Amino acid sequence: MKKNILFFVLALILMITPMDVFADDDVIITINSKPLNFNEDYGFPFIDSNYRTLVPFRITLETFGAKVDWDNDNQMAIATKDGVTVKVPIGKNYILKDDKNIAIDTVALKKNNRTYLPIRAVIEALGGSVDYDSSVNTFVIMTKPVDSIKIVNTAIEKSNKWKNYIYTVDMNMEMNAIEEGLALPIKVASTVETTIFKNPMKLKVNTTETMEMMGYVESEVVEEYIEIAGNEINMYSMEDGQWEKFVLEKNEENLALFEDFNANELINIEDISNNVKYFGNYIIDDRELMKMQISVNMQDYLKLFEQQFSNLDEDEETNNMLNEILSAMDGLYYTIWIDSKTGELAGCDIDMTNIMENILSFINESLSSEESINESMAIKKVYMTITFSNINSCEPIVIPKEAK
Repeated sequence: MKKNILFFVLALILMITPMDVFADDDVIITINSKPLNFNEDYGFPFIDSNYRTLVPFRITLETFGAKVDWDNDNQMAIATKDGVTVKVPIGKNYILKDDKNIAIDTVALKKNNRTYLPIRAVIEALGGSVDYDSSVNTFVIMTKPVDSIKIVNTAIEKSNKWKNYIYTVDMNMEMNAIEEGLALPIKVASTVETTIFKNPMKLKVNTTETMEMMGYVESEVVEEYIEIAGNEINMYSMEDGQWEKFVLEKNEENLALFEDFNANELINIEDISNNVKYFGNYIIDDRELMKMQISVNMQDYLKLFEQQFSNLDEDEETNNMLNEILSAMDGLYYTIWIDSKTGELAGCDIDMTNIMENILSFINESLSSEESINESMAIKKVYMTITFSNINSCEPIVIPKEAK
C-alpha cells in the first residue's frame, strides 16, 4: 500500500507538472530576453546592504527604450518613455511618475560617479514588468507585461488536441543509506518513456531504472502496454522475461478512472495557481522556448483532487495521507517550457527534493519504530525532467501476441 501511495502521489504531480540553467554568481539583467552587457564605463549591478539589487541607470533605461537625462541641480535622474516621465532623486525613498510620488523601499544612489536605480519601481512606473528568476540569478525585464496565465493555458489547450505523442520522464535521485553512523551514497536514475495514443486510448511504457551503490550497479527494464477495450482496461507487463496481464472492468466505483483515462487532459492552470511568471526565451536544442514558473496553491489543488479522484479509493487512511502530503507541498515551484513557434508544451521540470522528504516523513509516521526508515535513509537530491516529443508522428502501438 505504501508503495502505491508513493506512485500515486508522483502521478498526481506529473499531471500538474511540467530544464534549469545553473546559476551564476553575478546578477544578470535581460530585457525582452536579451541580456544586458555591462562594463566598466556603464557600471555593474550590485546588491546593497539591505539585500536589494541596484542597476546602472543609463544603460538599463536606454536599452529599455527610454530617453535618459540628468538634473544636476536637483541630483535627479530622469527617464521618459511613451509620454511617461519618471524622476529618480538620489537618496530619497520615493520616485516621481509624472510628478506624482511613488514610495519605494530601495533608494537610488551615486557610486563612482554613476547613478544606480531600484530596478523594479522604475521599470513598472514606465509600463514594463520585472520578475526574478532565482535559478539563474536573473532579473527578467519586459517592455510590456506578459499574460503568463493565458500563454500557459493556451499551450495546454493546444497540447490536449494532440492525437499521439511521446512523454518522457527522467528522474535522478541521490540519497544516503545510514549504516552504523556511516553514510553510504546511493544514486538512482530512471527513465519512463510513454507513447500515448488517444481515441481510443492506448499506451506503451518503457521503464529503465539503474541503482548505483558502492560501485555496484543494478539495472531493471520493464515494458508495459495499457489499452481500453470496451468496458475493460487491459494492462500487460513484461518483467524478467515474463508477461503478466491485469484486467480492470468498468463499474460504478471506478467509472471516474475510465473517464479520466479517456480524457487524458491536463489541468487548467487557473484551477491550481494564480502565480505564473514569464522568465524569458531560451534557445535549447535549436528550439526557442519560453520559460514559465508556476507556484502551486495546494488548497485549490486538493479541491480538484477531491472532485476528480474521490471515486478511485475508498480507503480513508490512504486518502488522508494523500491530503496531508499534498497540503505540505503548498507553494511548490516548478517550470514549464513552451515552444515559442507552436505555442505548445515542450517540457517541464521540478526539484522534488522537498517533496520526497515529505513523502518519506509521512510514510515513516505510519510505521512502527522498528520499521522506521528516516534514520536509515537521507534524501540528498531528487530532480525530474519531462519532455514531449514525436507530436502526432508516433509509430502505431502494437501489443505483442504473447502478452495477450
